Amino acid sequence: MKVNALKWLVIFAFWCPASAVYALALSDIELHSHLNRPLDARIGLTGIEEADLDGLNIRIHQHRDDNFQRTTSLRHEIGQDGNGWHIRVFTRDAVKEPILTFTLEVTWPQGSYSREYSLLIDPQ
Repeated sequence: MKVNALKWLVIFAFWCPASAVYALALSDIELHSHLNRPLDARIGLTGIEEADLDGLNIRIHQHRDDNFQRTTSLRHEIGQDGNGWHIRVFTRDAVKEPILTFTLEVTWPQGSYSREYSLLIDPQ
């Protein structure tokens, strides 16, 4: 009797509609630039629909080293290409330091996520 009830409970659990899960994920960073040029990098966004973009808030926290002063400020924009949605991280000025570290913080109505990125920028 208990085995039969357990079997029906498991069957019922699989037949119940699942609630929507909003799991945003940030991919690895893809660098599309070189040292002494403006930074151009992309971070893929998965688990997000176009309708969710209005509620998305993105902040970049650039790590600073006391030994030198950063002359470039990181900017971001959301874009879409053949691979889906991405966050483009860029600068207007040339990047002079070969190592760049920052934390990307993304918040949306269903949660928040942050991830640290480190770049070793090739001089070409």
